[in-house]
Amino acid sequence: MSPLRYVYGIARANDAARVTSAGLTGIDEGPVGCVVEGDLLAAASDVDDANWNEAALNEHLRDLDWLAVRAAQHQAVNGRLLELLGTVLPLSFGTIYRDDERVRQMLSEDAADRAVQLESLRGHAEWVVTVSRGANAPADDEEVRALDAKIASSPPGRAFLLDKQRGTTLSRSIERRDSDAASDALAALEEVAVRTYQEPVVSGGTDAVALRASILVAREREPALATAIAGLESRLGERGYRVRASGPWPAYRFGSVS
Repeated sequence: MSPLRYVYGIARANDAARVTSAGLTGIDEGPVGCVVEGDLLAAASDVDDANWNEAALNEHLRDLDWLAVRAAQHQAVNGRLLELLGTVLPLSFGTIYRDDERVRQMLSEDAADRAVQLESLRGHAEWVVTVSRGANAPADDEEVRALDAKIASSPPGRAFLLDKQRGTTLSRSIERRDSDAASDALAALEEVAVRTYQEPVVSGGTDAVALRASILVAREREPALATAIAGLESRLGERGYRVRASGPWPAYRFGSVS
């Protein structure tokens, strides 16, 4: 049975020689080449039909160990394409086509819009910034401290009721502090980024994420981003928060193709 074509991302056709000469390996260590149509190319490699047909892939997606290895390979190829070419439109993990003709059909669809998108992303990369609250972040809310004092001086019955009130008050305080930390971080990032996207997060918990933001940054502004991250680490660290940044990545949030 003929192999299937696994596609990683889309780039400019005039970069095809740079891709094919780079010696990239992708999913299951397959060599990465190019399928060209018009002004665009698709970086692709062969995968085995038995493991990557629709039914097999749906089964494999339940295996986190299998998935993690191959998702990392997918991301590594797009990361190298970013380094080599400066711009790539990454496709979603598990983008499979029956043959090169189907890949060319995909490239011909919305080709003009994709060319414009590639040009708009030239010289830019995506970073992901996370602000998380440590389990030992101080509960510095004045109302919580007042309740602590009342609980300490109250008889057991009243102390029990006050303690339940304290739990509700503390939760509200944590949500406010998380919101303030997220707003502070987002404001600092927006001064550096071209575009930002605030990912949905679950509030509350003992070690919760206050902010997860994807930001699009001009490569020449990355030193300014490093300075902004360092400032956030200092300011928010005093309030019990950790700041982590990863990148540069291809524009998954701002340029990915479904």
